[in-house]
Amino acid sequence: MIGTTPVAEGHTLTIEQAAEVLQCDTDTAAVRFNSGELPGVKFGRRWVIPAPAFYRRLNELALEEAERRRTELAKDRAAAAARASAPQVIVVKAQSPQRGRRRQPLPTLPALPVGV
Repeated sequence: MIGTTPVAEGHTLTIEQAAEVLQCDTDTAAVRFNSGELPGVKFGRRWVIPAPAFYRRLNELALEEAERRRTELAKDRAAAAARASAPQVIVVKAQSPQRGRRRQPLPTLPALPVGV
């Protein structure tokens, strides 16, 4: 396995070993190799992956992704700073006098005679 075998200059990896390093399924790794995102050579049905090229590309991908995250974070911070420095507009709605019919008080009813 990859954990016990030192990576020498001429060392190659199998798709299973590469998937273990990537901590993903072999099908997921195969998709990355098929797309050309990761370096490898397909001989028949098997992938042969030069270990130095694989680790170099993995390092490049990590650096690219970190740069993308830093750029997005800087944009988010700039947008937040712009929102914070923008003047706050508070809209106060003036209360209008009551419109329409006002409730009339209920009329007083005459008392009924007792014992009727």
